[in-house]
Amino acid sequence: DRLLVRRSDLVIDELNADGTIRDDGTEAKRSLDLRWKKIPLAGGDLMLWASGSSINGQTPETGLVAEDSTGWAVGSVHEISGDGPWWNRFAVLYGTGPSSNFRSELIPDEVNTGDPTRQTRIKDSWRFRVLNNTVWEKGPWAVSSLLLLEERDFGQQADPGSTWMSAGVRPVYFFTRNFSLALEAGVDHTEQDGGPEGELWKFTLAPQLTPSMGFN
Repeated sequence: DRLLVRRSDLVIDELNADGTIRDDGTEAKRSLDLRWKKIPLAGGDLMLWASGSSINGQTPETGLVAEDSTGWAVGSVHEISGDGPWWNRFAVLYGTGPSSNFRSELIPDEVNTGDPTRQTRIKDSWRFRVLNNTVWEKGPWAVSSLLLLEERDFGQQADPGSTWMSAGVRPVYFFTRNFSLALEAGVDHTEQDGGPEGELWKFTLAPQLTPSMGFN
């Protein structure tokens, strides 16, 4: 139960709920996915992951151009969980070409924008992402935090790179099993080659109706 092999032409990703073909500018990928799970390490379980994918060049009705390309991605996820009040997940991912978004499809901003100097060359693009997510739950309290760093190259002729850093915390107090009050605070910082950089601060306070206590 530790090694999973998956292959998909992702036809299902192109379908609406009623079975009709979806046309939202996304491009389906053919993918091979390999995962080795439940490797004991440092008090938790490690998962090693690798995948390869390819797309056929075509021009959807949106007018965005997707070129023929192949790519690969690798990653590892370490998770500590047990009977205690907390768990932690740490992940490192790297991908190239059509595999660089770590999804089953390409989305419109990852194909040709129409500007020759800013045309995304999918086969030349790559992405590196590292993140850590911690959850602590005890009594009426549940707290989740996230740290993320992402470096990305769009494969463009001009100003190809960007950096994204994000940090956030979400404490929740449960008055009852089904009613709670959540506070969410965070900040995102972005830098782009040849473009602006800055921060976006977020703050939300909201009541919640939940099926049970905690994040799970």
